[in-house]
Amino acid sequence: MVYNSTVLYPNDEGATFDLKYYVDVHMPIVMKYWSKHGLRGYQLINYDTSFDGSKRYNLGAILTWDSKESIKNAVADEASKNVFQDVPNFTNRRAHFLVGDFVANESHQ
Repeated sequence: MVYNSTVLYPNDEGATFDLKYYVDVHMPIVMKYWSKHGLRGYQLINYDTSFDGSKRYNLGAILTWDSKESIKNAVADEASKNVFQDVPNFTNRRAHFLVGDFVANESHQ
């Protein structure tokens, strides 16, 4: 069964986020070091203003993994320092990480 991790980048006062760098440079680094551990792919969501007028997050990255063990192995790999050390190149905030199993999925096309 596939496993999901979501990374949310805050948009609080003073936060900076370079979307172009994130897409063009950071995500290829993520794929380079983590796909060998079972990272299947990702989706990026550029969050808009909420219904209450706030914009709490700049971006969300939804990463799909082969299993829970896949993400554990990826993060534990010494080479993951290349992923984490790149973060200051696109944001000045710590990301929020969520992990979990898919419970249900439905799509209408």
